[in-house]
Amino acid sequence: MAVSKRQKSCLTRAASPVRDPASILATRSLIQPGGPYETCLAMRGGQQVEVFANHPQTLTELWLQAARSPSRRALVDQGCEYSSADLFGRAGAIAQWLQKDMGIVGGDTVGIALPAGLDLMAAFIAITGIGARAAMLNIRGAGEELAHASTSAGTKLIVADVERLTALSSFHDDMAALCVGEDELAQAATRHSGAAFAPEPVQPEDSAAILFTSGTTGWPKPVLHTHGSLAHTAVLGGLVADLQDLTFEREFDQSVPPERRAASAATVIASPMFHMSGMTPFLRGLCFHATLFVMTRWNAEAALALMERETVTRLGFVPAMLLDMIRSPLANDRNLGSINLLANGAAALDVRIVEEIRLKMPQVMLANSYGMTESGAWGTSIYGRDYLAHPTSAGYALPTLQLRIARSDDSDAPTGENGEILLRGASVMREYIGFPDETAETLRGGWLHTGDVGWLDDDGRLFIADRIKNMIISGGENVYAAEVERVLNECPGVAESLVFGLPDERLGELVVAAVVAKDGALPGEEELRRMLRQRLAGYKVPKQIFVLDEALPRTSTMKVDRGTFLRQFREGMARQGA
Repeated sequence: MAVSKRQKSCLTRAASPVRDPASILATRSLIQPGGPYETCLAMRGGQQVEVFANHPQTLTELWLQAARSPSRRALVDQGCEYSSADLFGRAGAIAQWLQKDMGIVGGDTVGIALPAGLDLMAAFIAITGIGARAAMLNIRGAGEELAHASTSAGTKLIVADVERLTALSSFHDDMAALCVGEDELAQAATRHSGAAFAPEPVQPEDSAAILFTSGTTGWPKPVLHTHGSLAHTAVLGGLVADLQDLTFEREFDQSVPPERRAASAATVIASPMFHMSGMTPFLRGLCFHATLFVMTRWNAEAALALMERETVTRLGFVPAMLLDMIRSPLANDRNLGSINLLANGAAALDVRIVEEIRLKMPQVMLANSYGMTESGAWGTSIYGRDYLAHPTSAGYALPTLQLRIARSDDSDAPTGENGEILLRGASVMREYIGFPDETAETLRGGWLHTGDVGWLDDDGRLFIADRIKNMIISGGENVYAAEVERVLNECPGVAESLVFGLPDERLGELVVAAVVAKDGALPGEEELRRMLRQRLAGYKVPKQIFVLDEALPRTSTMKVDRGTFLRQFREGMARQGA
């Protein structure tokens, strides 16, 4: 449902930063009255924010828009092609099963523990289509992680594949009672085949989906997004893609034909859909009629082969994926040459990698962005020559989003001064479910306090300086030190531990740990890792474990002094390397 003309209003904007005038004009032309992404004001979460006037305001509206092209090729999953009619037909059948057989009603929460593909997408559409909430469980997690996430989200039912069904069932009998396996889901879809996809009417502020992030407690926190926030995320993705196409045309002096435009061209989903990095291309693809190609496991050679067969012009990646591709013996002009844009958003690219890309793919435009689960994936972006000139920048605040750098007293930090990065806009989460105090602290004053530290230059570019939350980004996955430390400290023989990241060219950072033995009975490194793998996803298990011969340093309040330890550790590593 587009926002009515009566609701339209102008929003006072800050003066545009001094940057490429053509880029500023392109942005204005798209979002101005009458433009394809015309914006207006709407109330969301008790405050006025900018939304897109003539695009879907809820996921339900997005689903209905996508379903209007039944013969369109919507999805390619494991080599099988599915039309839009196939996808929404399966969603309709699952919706009937949820309501009639399982008793799921609006406001209930249904967990999804499936790999990306037809069943996950149809289940997500069905759950949100009946007004329930889809909880996207981390399928890389161990049974304990899955169970805790499910409990914290308040799930009444979990749809899981065999591996996750086994993990949950083995952890606790109560979990097994909530689970439905893939076979039962397939039987239900067959039993209700032919049911029309008829989603329930919802409002933008109604709950839609739960994704998970970790905080200082170490346990993943459920992040609740509304229909409005996720619909806005999808459309904002289309706007960013269009702006990138316009920049590509200007900088490379080439016209991008309709079938190669980034928002509607073949879209590869290579990231898990329990992350915003996998959810965003799914939503954007359906919104802008792109064919979705699912890769349940990253494989550089498979990606290169796909790029030779299909019109893939834009590729979202993490540094490890990109290095795998450009260094593959199968990389050539037929596959890499099809790409117009490489979009990075998980970890900053090493400047040396940027240079390697420019040598091997001179025809490609690079982009970098910054966002988080709580912000609906978006925050800032930078691309083209601007990015090459400022490769350590995360870019400018995107249209419809506002950005501040705040001092500890919540006043605005001046240009060039570090402070906490704050965001506000229609794509921001509603709350952390079950964490009212943390919700209030994170969203105080109507701004999303990201927990990240950064600064702005004179032109409005954001630079990330540090992470307040001690997060490690390894291979594009967020690993929170507190979570790994919690599990590590519960291992026999471990008195205390500290987990941190070390720079790595391919993965961005390696997860490593320093441990202090308890009574001299510390297990060996491999035995410790074996115990950790039983309770943590593999990517969270430290690649190296350093055994300390003295206690960790402490502050005057007896908290572990992480800063002092890391400084001493790095100094020691530097001396060893000298």
